[in-house]
Amino acid sequence: MSKSIAAVSRIAFLASDVLVDSQPAYPATSQFSRHFRSLAETAGRRPLTFEVPVSGDPASTILRNGSTTSLVSFTASATSHTAVRLVLQATDLSSLPLVLHIAVTDDLSDVILLRSAVPFFLVSYTAQQAHDNALLAFRLARVEKKAVVHVFYEHNDDVSDVTTEGDIWRLLHSEKLAPGASFSPENGTNGHVEQAGVTNGNVHLTNGINGSHSPGSTESPTDAGIPNGVANGFGDIANAPPPVAASLYELYDAALLSTVSCTRRTCRPLSFRGADDPHTVAFVLGSLPHGLELDGVAFVSISLLTPLQPSKVLHVIPPSTSRVILLEQLRRSNTKWTSLFLDIVNILQERQTSQRILVQNIWFTDTEQINATSLFKLLNATSNLRSTSPLQLGSDAPSGPLVTVPHVPKHEVSYTKILSYIFGDHLEVSNSPSFVPTQGPIATSPEFALGRSENTPALDVLKETKLAVDSGYWPLYRWDPVKEARGQEPFTLDSDSVKNDLQQFLDRQNHLSQLVRSKPQLATELVSSLGESVKEARRKKAAEAYGDLLVALDAPPLVILYASDGGTAEKYAKKLMNRAKARGLSASIGTMDSMSVETLANEEYVAFVTSTAGQGEPPQNGRTLFKAFNAAAGRGDRPFSKLRYAVFGLGDSHYWPRPEDAHFYNRPGKDLDSRLEQLGGERFAPLGLGDDQDADGPETGYKVWEPLIWKALGVDSIQVLEAEPDPITNEHIKVASGYLRGTIAEGLQDTSTGALAPSDTQLTKFHGIYQQDDRDIRDERQAQGAEPAYSFMIRVRMPGGVCTPKQWLQMDRISDEHGNGTFKITTRSTFQFHGVIKRHLKPTIQGINKVLLDTLAACGDVNRNVICSAIPSKSKLHTRVYEFSKLVSNHLLPRTTAYHEIWLDNKLVAGEAVKDFEPLYGEFYLPRKFKVAVAVPPTNDVDIFANDLGFIAIVDKNGELAGFNVAVGGGMGVTHGNKKTYPRLADVIGFCTVEQGPLVAEKVMLTQRDFGNRVDRKNARLKYTIDRMGLDVFKAEVESRLGYKLSPARPFTFDRNVDDFGWTTGEDGKHHVTLFIENGRVQDEPGQDFKKGLCEIAKIHKGNFRLTANQHLVISDIETGDVPQIKRLLAEYKLDNLNFTGLRLSSSACVAFPTCGLAMAESERYLPLLIDKVEKICEEYGLRNDSIVMRMTGCPNGCARPYLAEVAFVGKAPGSYLMLLGGGYYGQRLNKIYRESVSEPEILAILRPMIKRYALERLEGEHFGDFVIRAGYIAPTMEGKNWYDRMGGEGKFREVAAQ
Repeated sequence: MSKSIAAVSRIAFLASDVLVDSQPAYPATSQFSRHFRSLAETAGRRPLTFEVPVSGDPASTILRNGSTTSLVSFTASATSHTAVRLVLQATDLSSLPLVLHIAVTDDLSDVILLRSAVPFFLVSYTAQQAHDNALLAFRLARVEKKAVVHVFYEHNDDVSDVTTEGDIWRLLHSEKLAPGASFSPENGTNGHVEQAGVTNGNVHLTNGINGSHSPGSTESPTDAGIPNGVANGFGDIANAPPPVAASLYELYDAALLSTVSCTRRTCRPLSFRGADDPHTVAFVLGSLPHGLELDGVAFVSISLLTPLQPSKVLHVIPPSTSRVILLEQLRRSNTKWTSLFLDIVNILQERQTSQRILVQNIWFTDTEQINATSLFKLLNATSNLRSTSPLQLGSDAPSGPLVTVPHVPKHEVSYTKILSYIFGDHLEVSNSPSFVPTQGPIATSPEFALGRSENTPALDVLKETKLAVDSGYWPLYRWDPVKEARGQEPFTLDSDSVKNDLQQFLDRQNHLSQLVRSKPQLATELVSSLGESVKEARRKKAAEAYGDLLVALDAPPLVILYASDGGTAEKYAKKLMNRAKARGLSASIGTMDSMSVETLANEEYVAFVTSTAGQGEPPQNGRTLFKAFNAAAGRGDRPFSKLRYAVFGLGDSHYWPRPEDAHFYNRPGKDLDSRLEQLGGERFAPLGLGDDQDADGPETGYKVWEPLIWKALGVDSIQVLEAEPDPITNEHIKVASGYLRGTIAEGLQDTSTGALAPSDTQLTKFHGIYQQDDRDIRDERQAQGAEPAYSFMIRVRMPGGVCTPKQWLQMDRISDEHGNGTFKITTRSTFQFHGVIKRHLKPTIQGINKVLLDTLAACGDVNRNVICSAIPSKSKLHTRVYEFSKLVSNHLLPRTTAYHEIWLDNKLVAGEAVKDFEPLYGEFYLPRKFKVAVAVPPTNDVDIFANDLGFIAIVDKNGELAGFNVAVGGGMGVTHGNKKTYPRLADVIGFCTVEQGPLVAEKVMLTQRDFGNRVDRKNARLKYTIDRMGLDVFKAEVESRLGYKLSPARPFTFDRNVDDFGWTTGEDGKHHVTLFIENGRVQDEPGQDFKKGLCEIAKIHKGNFRLTANQHLVISDIETGDVPQIKRLLAEYKLDNLNFTGLRLSSSACVAFPTCGLAMAESERYLPLLIDKVEKICEEYGLRNDSIVMRMTGCPNGCARPYLAEVAFVGKAPGSYLMLLGGGYYGQRLNKIYRESVSEPEILAILRPMIKRYALERLEGEHFGDFVIRAGYIAPTMEGKNWYDRMGGEGKFREVAAQ
């Protein structure tokens, strides 16, 4: 068994994350796989291993399993099949951290194909060199993220020095050595070839004579005059090497330095041996006999084939040289001259001396037949030979492949004679048998002609020819000599089969083409014939006549007005307009507020489409006109005597379930319809109502209403097959954005508006930015005719929620200089700024990045900020989970450079020639957001089960972090009235080690990427994917991608999800204090200068700040000597005040009004006021210090995780909330809807008797959420899918009257 294969196998196994091994024909197994199996039993690490059968496609296996790992290896013995498969996928493979180890015996013909396909190509001739070059290849691939080919001979010489597993790991993970750095091993030899000369076996070259020569156009590559003269081994090179090649060599040189430092052995790209002043220099690519020497001849063994640095080649050619030979161990080549030979010729042409050098190419095969005598004879016999093809060395060396030229049947000869007569010198048959002697059997692949014998009847040949053309196997081209005479393309494709296949392919509308046009515009010759052109002309003429006829009908113009907050009413209004135009009507569209009463009075036909907002209120862009209608009606005006109208309203009949609230359903549409009639308008179609609760949602009512419009306008008899334009969704926006660029940069330059384009506002979320406006003054600005007061929310990405005092001071400064003077600690343990106007966006982002924070992926359809438990008392454990959080965050971070281009002014090199690449996300990114949290039992302060992916820390008996239980499928978002949406708790699926954690996170996220719902964003989160697939199927898919099964989950216990306030001392003796920051708002208020106080603390604090997921703050890592000073500042600014009720300390609220565009009701501004009243009830019944988790959000999206609270309120309309009860105290159980609409009096009326009973009847240690279930107020929620079951209370508690 080859020792070189053993050495390479060992290094590949120890260095790689993924191994792909090519197998020989069954039942044999590769030598590599035998070593891998042996190493698996003894090595400390085990990569993922994949075996590719002899007929398989190794490139596809590599791309499928290695595109997201740090290092991939491919091992194989050289075959033409393997080489061709790799070349076909070379573009994709070249950008991977990949090493292709290919073993050869006596022929490099197959592997030489890969030379131009990859950035680096190494060749090893001994087992020791194979060992060292394997290390070098892995260092290159891992550090530079590029593919490396390592070809080595299957020699059996000994490997004298084997690098240990630890040294291999250190080599792969060490920092780059600076250019020019050197290493002096114990034996005194240099670590790499010196620039000024080559020592220890290499020659020092002297200056030669300057000169120049330009070969004539008739000279062959071997006849080019190569002047002699090399300055210090380099010569005066007129043209420097291409920048790309030079930069690649610098990367190689840096990796070489690191490898030499590890192995303490020389490792040269070109190895020189032989005469010091030779007349002949022989470059060798192959295995020559050891010790081969000839007088006057120097041998240069090539170890680095790509990149081939011209200066290094010229360096080893002394001035005495008059002849250069390239010895290559090849049996065949697909080209007359090999690429290496042509490169050497080109390099030698750079030398500017007067002496001409003879350059020759010699092929050899069998090493044993090569000796000094045979080589000497060949050199003497060819000393002045200007050969027109490579020379052969060795008695059995073929002049080309030893293959038989296939016999060409007579009918094929006749066909080629006709072609020769017609095209003359222009004819070139790509797979002609005449190429077989030089190119081998591959020249006629695919097989020449039909392969029929000469005895086949001519009629059969004709039939098969027709069948081949009709089926598209032989694409038929037509030649037009007239076009050729005019200099035009003379050939046109005329194959019906190929045309049809092409048309079918192009007709499949992908996401990008939907943004542009539904049917591509193709060349007429490609997709049509003369008959089709005539038909199309007739069709156009008929369409024009039909259009003229419709215009002649003189149908009245139709004005369509809509009022819409969420976009649904706008969608139906645009649908109505498109269908009106398809029927020949003159239709226009606008918002209701774009029309005044006076203008509307002059219109004849108007269709109104309106949705319902709040508590039966009109949407924002229709309220002004609604108010104008009400004012006109109050005055008794009847301005619409000429107006004919129709109204379609959209609403949700279950949004207000109580009988007394039923009138809120579709109230704007109903009010509008009656008000228009009151103002003198005449209804031309009855009121239409769309209900979200219908089987097809509003579409059910719309299908009934729309035909009545066409009937009233007299166009109902016109049959139109409307091609409805596909709506532009987030998926279209993402894929067309150029990896999150869109037109954001251009929008920032537009000073005519404070907003960005709607599509760009979807993309800025990925950059951590939301566009908002001040909703408190929205109506006022609209009345003034001004656009909304646009501003932006910016969220920081800060994994683990830890920041330094310097970073805190910068956040404080940014909030004053660019924001609204405050900032918020979010429920994802990071900073959030509000009120940033457009021209301050870039300075804000740059200010955040200045202190080594950023906002990339803080929002959007990617992995968001990774959070972890604050746990101040467990310093050592917090350090571990914090580092793990950062590791996962960085591993899942998008790789687009758009963020740095747009916000940090880093320009994209070469424009569109350089494309971004997202190895994890791809151009579509994820279907929806993805959230990751890390919890440390017994504290569940991050609400681990509310996240898409949760890591629950498992501590061993020594207090060390053993790994994590993995939980998947949590999520909070819900849509009011849509029972297809629901909150869900994550399920624990197994255990992983700390090292496995980032890869587990990646595979869970990629499974969601590939299986998540991209059609309906309301059902796109991971929780719905798992419920749709089934937990077992989902887990199996994740484990399949991992390549191993997760270990069984280990026991753990949680006992709370609230923060522990006050002082504590960690295991390391440092002190920590947790402060109560109500709802996370850091601001100065009368008597509470929290913002200023924290700023003063940051100026003197030497530790860190930890932001908790409950929106509070930990001042951590305080030295004992600094405690008095910190306590003094806390007392001065009243930050140490914890004299609050347990209810307030356990509360949390989202931002909501005035900035959040999704808010339906108050939250952050209202919850403290509500708690003022509820805590009085608690104090009345002796519950002042009892923790009851109460949360509030302004909409159902669940930012404050309300569905896990013991008591929660979710906004439906201003002053109206959904009330939920029964959540688990430590986040282990969802709550359930108790009342679908409550106002403050009803809330207090419900809670008073409930809290009283809890105070009197609770069990020892029983929490409020458990009590309301035991007492029969609400049923427990066992799983997310059953969240709506038995909602509304139990038994006698289903209704409670307001007091």
